Amino acid sequence: MKIVISHNSALEYWRSSTPPQQDSSCTAKARTLDRQQPSLAQIENLGLRQYGVLSEPVHVLARGSKARKPTGKAVHHTSIIELPEGALVGIATCGSGKLYVSSPELCFIQMAGQFTLPQLIELGFEFCGLYSLTDNGPRGFFPRHPLTSIEKLRKFSDRSGGLHGTKLAQRALRFVVPNAASPRETALTMLLCLPCALGGYGLDKPELNFRRNADRRNRRLSDKSFYRCDLCWPERKLAVEYDSDLHHTGSERIASDSRRRNALTSLGMTMLSVTKKQINNYTEFDRASRQIARHLGKRIQPRSKDFVSKQFELRAYLLGRTISPKSGYEGDTPQ
Repeated sequence: MKIVISHNSALEYWRSSTPPQQDSSCTAKARTLDRQQPSLAQIENLGLRQYGVLSEPVHVLARGSKARKPTGKAVHHTSIIELPEGALVGIATCGSGKLYVSSPELCFIQMAGQFTLPQLIELGFEFCGLYSLTDNGPRGFFPRHPLTSIEKLRKFSDRSGGLHGTKLAQRALRFVVPNAASPRETALTMLLCLPCALGGYGLDKPELNFRRNADRRNRRLSDKSFYRCDLCWPERKLAVEYDSDLHHTGSERIASDSRRRNALTSLGMTMLSVTKKQINNYTEFDRASRQIARHLGKRIQPRSKDFVSKQFELRAYLLGRTISPKSGYEGDTPQ
């Protein structure tokens, strides 16, 4: 029997800090779903906690048009179409059965059936970025290699026309930027670059964690052979750094940041910074965004009459989960 962990449970698996386990013996017919839906006892016997699936109900996927009634322990999803190649990843052999999980590409489309467009864009940043969200730890995320790429997600969605969520997934991918190193880099990029109709400022997409090499001629002016820029528009020679309280405090760190900025400036880059306080304050962030736009040679001209309300909707989603009204929204009210 083939058991496929999907949707929310697949998302938990890919966000697990435990290195994803894969079983090469599970590769045969990896696109075909079983018509038999697993029982609750079969699901419980899998020991899914060892794979990072900690929450209930557990989401599973089978072939068919009618799913079992959801319970507090399990939600059964069904599909009447054959899955595209690369839809499933084998995890383990469990007795006489095989355990699979939705691939990051399929999981992205499955979550499109439950997420709003901004939520799905943010998930695309995470899947194509250098971090995963977690409920454990003070930062709320941990570093890792990208789970997939925009190209892989796009190619998979092109082969998934019959799956629910494909159209929203394809729309979300237009706004995803790879290589974000933290949720705050994702939030900053979305606030700056999403179209005005979605609450962003409509700026051109940057390259995230862009590598700027120090050539031989400028080697004496810097203490490293290359530097990473949080957000960079190379053609404009503009770099924007996010200064968080967590990573940019202390005299030694401040001195290091100063040397870094001086070195990048000597390499011809214009350096701007956006602080946590600026992001959290609507007025200050609006001012910073317009300064960035000026350096990019772009005028912010929203056509939507509800632009400000859209901004606050986006800010409430991106910033509201980790910032309390008392600590984070001083001055953050519509004018």
